[in-house]
Amino acid sequence: MTLASPVSDRAWLIRPIGQGRQFAVSISTYAIAGDRTLSLIAPVAATSGAGPTDAAVSPDGRQLSVRMRAGSVASWRIGPSGSLTDAGTAAGTAFGISGLVAD
Repeated sequence: MTLASPVSDRAWLIRPIGQGRQFAVSISTYAIAGDRTLSLIAPVAATSGAGPTDAAVSPDGRQLSVRMRAGSVASWRIGPSGSLTDAGTAAGTAFGISGLVAD
């Protein structure tokens, strides 16, 4: 899945990596040009465990949250350049629930 920041010229590609049941999450950071093309800034800006199901960027563009397959929600602070800093993981919803909104 790909998310664009609502307030900057950055986007993140969030994808599962691994095989079988040993999935992790890799997040890449991209710059968005004026013609809407993407340029890779950081191939692996962040990683986390479990498979991603949903993701959201906060309205102020300062936090990225990713809901994992097991229900937890991992969060990263977004720096001015689009860099990601781990902001922790919280227990989330029950297995099988989907959807994530950042406020």
